[in-house]
Amino acid sequence: MAQWQPSTFTPDKAADTAAYAASLSASATSQSLNRTFLSSLFEQIFNSPSEALSLYNAINGTNYSDPGLLTITTLSGALFLGYRNDVSFLIGTTLNLYEHQSSFNPNMPIRGLTYMARLYEGYILETGLDVYSSILLKLPKAQFFVFYNGTTEQPDRLVLRLSDSYPDDGLENHLEVCAIMLNINYGHNKALMEKCQTLHDYALFVDTVRHYISSGYTRERAVEIAVEECISNNVLKEFLIRNKAEVLTMLYSEYAWELHLRKLQEEGLEEGLQKGLEEGRQKGLEEGRQQGLKEGQQKGLEEGRQQGLKEGQQKGLKEGQRLSRIEDILELLSEIGCIPDDIRERITSETHLDTLKQWSRNAARCQNLEEFIEKM
Repeated sequence: MAQWQPSTFTPDKAADTAAYAASLSASATSQSLNRTFLSSLFEQIFNSPSEALSLYNAINGTNYSDPGLLTITTLSGALFLGYRNDVSFLIGTTLNLYEHQSSFNPNMPIRGLTYMARLYEGYILETGLDVYSSILLKLPKAQFFVFYNGTTEQPDRLVLRLSDSYPDDGLENHLEVCAIMLNINYGHNKALMEKCQTLHDYALFVDTVRHYISSGYTRERAVEIAVEECISNNVLKEFLIRNKAEVLTMLYSEYAWELHLRKLQEEGLEEGLQKGLEEGRQKGLEEGRQQGLKEGQQKGLEEGRQQGLKEGQQKGLKEGQRLSRIEDILELLSEIGCIPDDIRERITSETHLDTLKQWSRNAARCQNLEEFIEKM
């Protein structure tokens, strides 16, 4: 088990931090890790059969060695009408559901219920089981683990139950779902970390990024430095070398989207305020210079604010639809091949929703990338 921990600052790093901090606002330098970024990273690592198998062995004390025995069953939103989970797989007689959470959520058993229902539905269809048969069907048992690495203090292990959401009316309960929440922040669940090197390294990578954020680095810069430092210290080395660009892209796309929404709101508000002030001024002159001006400015200010927010939200919604389409296309294409950089650039820079909608249909129907590219 690696003993390396995030390094302290050298004079060069401290100077680098000061330079970045000086060029950014206080809100930018104090940002925390995006929870979608953490979840995407966890999903990308542990949807690998070999890594999922290693984590399964660590949790259950088993010693499976052949990833071929494991079948990935992770739900995709494109195929399951909006249902999507982080990692799920079938091995032996166990159906496993692993969810990542960077904020505490006591309602995970409810989400687990919906995910498991979909997973069992897929299993029944795949195996051709007849649920109307008079013979008792044999189903795989379910395991549901939630891997928590948020910043609020939580125990190493916590059992969340669906029955905790039920009213205490004295009636017998006929449905229960348990979610076992495991705290995977660095320093927690040490026995589990010792059994699964990749989980240990993931926890250490996240801890390293947070270390640099808390020391003054911007979030994207903190990830860049953490990636290089972890590679040099053999922490998630192969994964980070192989997926360095994708790891940074995940962060940048989400970070840029947050900034974009904030910018739209600020621009819309400013535009609305200016327009409102002018309208208020004109109305005030008509009703009486002193009283009219005062009332017009107040009303115009409020109208401008509302209009600006409305325009900003509309623009944000349209851009959100565009980015969602792009994400769906890239996800579908990644399942049928490695996306060339020029094709990825063309897709991510496309602004017309109708074109993206057509590409999304093509990506779902094409058997390979060559066929998709021809139809572009």
